Amino acid sequence: MKIAFVVNNAGFFATHRLGIAIEASSRGHTVHLFVGQPGSASVEPWALNKIRDAGVPVTQLGFRSGGMNPVTEIVGLVQLLLALRRYGPDIIHSATPKANLYTGLVARLLGNRRMVFAISGLGTLFTSSGKLTLVQRSIRNLYRLLLSVAFANPRKSIIVQNNVDAGFITHLRGVGPSDVALIAGSGVNLKQFANGEKKPLVLFPARVLADKGAREFATSAIALCQKYPDWRFVIAGPADYDNPKAIPQPEIDQWTAAGIEHLGFVENMAPLFNAASIVCLPSYREGFPKVLMEAAAASAAVVSTDAIGCRDAFVADQTGLQVPVADSGAVERALEQLIMDKDLREQMGRAGRALAEGRFGEDRIIARIFGLYDALMMR
Repeated sequence: MKIAFVVNNAGFFATHRLGIAIEASSRGHTVHLFVGQPGSASVEPWALNKIRDAGVPVTQLGFRSGGMNPVTEIVGLVQLLLALRRYGPDIIHSATPKANLYTGLVARLLGNRRMVFAISGLGTLFTSSGKLTLVQRSIRNLYRLLLSVAFANPRKSIIVQNNVDAGFITHLRGVGPSDVALIAGSGVNLKQFANGEKKPLVLFPARVLADKGAREFATSAIALCQKYPDWRFVIAGPADYDNPKAIPQPEIDQWTAAGIEHLGFVENMAPLFNAASIVCLPSYREGFPKVLMEAAAASAAVVSTDAIGCRDAFVADQTGLQVPVADSGAVERALEQLIMDKDLREQMGRAGRALAEGRFGEDRIIARIFGLYDALMMR
């Protein structure tokens, strides 16, 4: 097969989809990655090098994940159309909201190419916790309409990571239950995460965005680092993402002045997960967060929200503590409970590792995706 992967930016592909491309190459298939413009100046060079070192060729196109300039986006869409027509893939596998939309439209124009859409989240408009403006509501409705056109392709499989997104997708015109596959996340390499010695470390492993719960974590951590000076409170994630929810750098500087460590983008997160006693992700909405799977694999206790996606990736009161969305007080109380109770956090860490071994292995996820490829090739 010739497989084309299309995503918003290389950073996401390197951390969430590269294993699929490597497996495809090992099976003798030809692969090529098509990406939009960088989402982060600090992440993209590392990601492109990692992808190319794995033997996956990359073509960069003009569209941007957060772009709203119609000229730029139309140019990027035309570039994608021409690039895929030249490549002539048997299967196109897209992920991330804008890439799914653009690739679905292009695949229709190319004669309903076989498509795998991976819904790893529905984008900023669907994570907003406040009232939408008229413009935002209009864009959301237009997005739904265009998705219905893109997903009307009769030769498709749509991967969703949680039941809420499955419900959203199956209500679009042209999508039936048989088109949708529920696959819990992108999986993790369990061998990279060992039951090593845990340190007094609380880890926030995510992009520094408001809808990832960065402010809730920071507010809690600033209060707790005064009470528990032996504990480290660490943010490991870039702050330079092209995203309207990005936290301004002066605000992050205030956090670090108050005792929080911000490491920025970290190329190899496994040692941090293996050292962390607690992993905190107070996100507003996710698809199926890989960092919570990695926390489980590393035997870390979790603090996360009762939010779509998050609540699917850990077991409340067994592998971690669940808190309401946008409630820094609840985050602080949950973190303090785990800091004070070593037996509880170690018990949750062991339960998390068992959960990861049973559900989150990367090999299991990749095997299901290749099952979708095989079924599509028969259509």
